[in-house]
Formats: sequence, structure tokens, C-alpha cells
Amino acid sequence: MCAFHGQSILTIHFTVIFYVTRCRKDIPVMFVVWPTACNKVVAVYPLSARDGGRDITQNANRPARLRGVYPASGPDGQPRTAYRFTGQRNSFIEFPNRGPLDTKYSITLLAWIFPQGKPGPIANYHPNGWGVHFWLETPKTLMVRFTRRGKRGRRRRRYTVALRSKRIRLNRWQFVGCSYDRKTGMARLWINNYQVARKNIGRIRLATNYPIRMGEKIGDRRRYYGKISCFQVFNYALTRREIQGRQRTCFKQRKWYHRTSGFLQSVHTN
Repeated sequence: MCAFHGQSILTIHFTVIFYVTRCRKDIPVMFVVWPTACNKVVAVYPLSARDGGRDITQNANRPARLRGVYPASGPDGQPRTAYRFTGQRNSFIEFPNRGPLDTKYSITLLAWIFPQGKPGPIANYHPNGWGVHFWLETPKTLMVRFTRRGKRGRRRRRYTVALRSKRIRLNRWQFVGCSYDRKTGMARLWINNYQVARKNIGRIRLATNYPIRMGEKIGDRRRYYGKISCFQVFNYALTRREIQGRQRTCFKQRKWYHRTSGFLQSVHTN
């Protein structure tokens, strides 16, 4: 038996077979050259009083840090199923990133928002800088910019073209999202399951290797005023149908969460 960097070829072969069985059952093993990441949900934070800052997936995400935010009624009409941001200094939620939230190649971010007049970050990778950032840029303008991952010792343009939509309405719940697919280079902006902007920004690596701040960015006077509920992160670009299917993920129902082939699924019962 031949050896390769201390491992037998047979061992490596079984490693690849296990990966394919778990992630892509439809691909014959003979065509697999090197493992690639499973498409999966990375985190789901209901942002309810019951769950606090907890991620309800089985991934290794640490609880978010809540500061100056208060339980409020959510998009499902139930009390205490969202958090209210005051629009003042030190009103934010910070999500630690020890690896799972670093999607690096492709991404989808989803959240329910209830804006009440002041803009600010929905999800800003890098609390005092500019990683990938998804913002309410003005009271009625949704914006996302997929920042390139920096390389040490190189000066290069990190910022891609921003996507914007002025279709946000004040004082009502809206299901918003953004996505980037490295396979195609396509970036998209979503409001209530509809694509409202898109742009091919090329194939890049994403600056997602930082904690995420919601509500406030350090050093910026724009601070979100309103409510946010059900923040979700994926490591691939969801389709419109998949986004629509995630709209009710955090609504108050009896659910059992379980993992199948790297996906988080919910089973609803009456």
C-alpha cells in the first residue's frame, strides 16, 4: 500500500467517499477529484426573548452579545419574537465569528426588519471596519457590498460595486436578503422574496472573517432604529424559491430541527 503525506491512499479514498455520501449523493465517486464544502445553513438566530442571542442550528456558533436592545413583537405577530434597536449609541447585537460564519466564497444573509426612520447596519462583518456589509443605507434604501478578502502585502481594490434598492417601507415588516454566488460572480439583493437588484461582480473571496455587528458600526454615526428578527446565514446563494421557504423559519410553531446532508430542516406539526 502506497503512502501519501503519512496517510495511505486507501485512507484518502475512504475520506472522499464519506464526504460525497454526506454532501452530494448524486455525484459518482469516480468523478470526485477533491472535496468541496456542502451547501448548508450556517446559522439561524431567531432574536427572540426566548432564544436571546442563541443560534438554533447544531453548528458551533457562540451566542451573540446583546447590548441596549429590547424584546418586541415580531413579524409573526407574537410578542417578544424580535429585538428593538433604539438608534442610539451602544444599541447593537454582535455575533462572534470563530469560523462557521466565515463563508469565504458564497453567501446568503436573510433577516426580517421593521425600520422606523434611522439607517444602520443589518449585518456588518467587522465591528469597526468594512468586511461584507448589508445595510439600511438611508431610511428607505437597502444596500449590500461584497468586500473582497484582503491579502497581506498587497494593495488592491477591496470594494466591489454596491447594490441598492429604494423600495424599503417604513413602519412595516419586510423580509430582506442579499446573496453572492462565486461560481457565477452574481450578487443579488432581495426584498420580500423578490430580486430588486443584481450585478456580476466577478469571482472573489469574501471578507467574512470577522465578527458581525447589527444595529451599530463602531465609529459611524448611523445607528439603526427599528426592529429585527430571524437573522439567517448560509454558505451558498439561495434561489428565490429557497428564500421564500426560509421566510417562516423562526415563526412560533412546534418544530423539531434536525440535520440531513448538511441542511437544517424543520418539521411542522399541527
